[in-house]
Amino acid sequence: MNKIKILRIVNSLDIGGLEHGVVNVALRLDKNRFDQIFCCLRGKGVLFRKLESRGISVVALNKQKGLGLDLPFKIRKLIKKYNPDIIQMHNTDPFQQGMLASIFLPNLIKIRTDHNSFASPISKRVLFFNRILSKYCNKTIVVSNKLKRNFIVYGKIDPDQLQVIHNGTDLNKVNGKTNVRKVRNSLGAGENSPIVTYVGTLRDEKKPDVLVKSFSIVAKQLPNAILWLIGDGPLKKDLVNLATNQGISKQVKFLGFRNDVYDLIKASDLIALSSRSEGISQTIMEAMACSKPVVATKVGGNSELVRNGKTGILVHSNSPEALAEAIAKLLKNNKLANKMGKEGRKRVEKYFNLDRTVSEYEKVYIDLFEKKHLKR
Repeated sequence: MNKIKILRIVNSLDIGGLEHGVVNVALRLDKNRFDQIFCCLRGKGVLFRKLESRGISVVALNKQKGLGLDLPFKIRKLIKKYNPDIIQMHNTDPFQQGMLASIFLPNLIKIRTDHNSFASPISKRVLFFNRILSKYCNKTIVVSNKLKRNFIVYGKIDPDQLQVIHNGTDLNKVNGKTNVRKVRNSLGAGENSPIVTYVGTLRDEKKPDVLVKSFSIVAKQLPNAILWLIGDGPLKKDLVNLATNQGISKQVKFLGFRNDVYDLIKASDLIALSSRSEGISQTIMEAMACSKPVVATKVGGNSELVRNGKTGILVHSNSPEALAEAIAKLLKNNKLANKMGKEGRKRVEKYFNLDRTVSEYEKVYIDLFEKKHLKR
């Protein structure tokens, strides 16, 4: 069989859960069966280097503020240049721009992959526009069952067009040994200091302020506890001020972007997320792969990852008190925390490993490609 050529459209390749998930899948696709080109509507970000080092071309359209009315024409030029078999569009703006560029190309297979479009309210006008475009799309892939229900109920998408493919984590990257004592010492944490870790962009959707507030409650019970915040974002300055006002500035460590995230997770006692919205969390999968218990909010696909009371604890969003209670419970009970961590590892191995994710995507590509050619 000839190689199947895929043009992927993303907003950018900045550091984030969506971007890491897309890049991880792209790097693991069978090179003997697939060729890939990435199109970034905005800038390339930083993850493009991983792709280009593996021979995958990345093109940036450098979209400025506004509607980007010229983008469909630019994408159409890319389609003409690379002649892909499949165009895969990740999230709303890439979907809209990609479909406008390709809607009158019946031989081009069109796949929409949605990672969390319902994180913010969507206007009826946008929903209607997306519904029209979806009629010309061959497949809509979503990353959680919750998202699938949203598309059926609010997006009015035909259930037969929808398919759930959960993201996965690369267990090979997690399995290496980590000198936990060395990692802790390098960041000024003692062996007996309970460590709570957050991994993610510091933006409103993730509600890191709720976690900082909850940690101030935990710190009153466990004065030697430490909170590591891994990542950066627009809320950092506000969070620094919040930690100072809460009297926990010495216990809250802002670590920024790190290349040793897995080591930091392994050196932690638990991973905590306070998001108000999630598609399906890469951080939670990585924590479970590292055999760490998770405390997270009961939003989006989190309940599909975490088995409440078995691999972690789920709480309602925007409740520092509930989050603090769950965190303190696990920090005070090592036996329970370790048991949850081990169960989480088993769950990731069975349901959320990257090999399974890649296999499911490859099957979609091949099935759609073969069906399209049978019709010709």
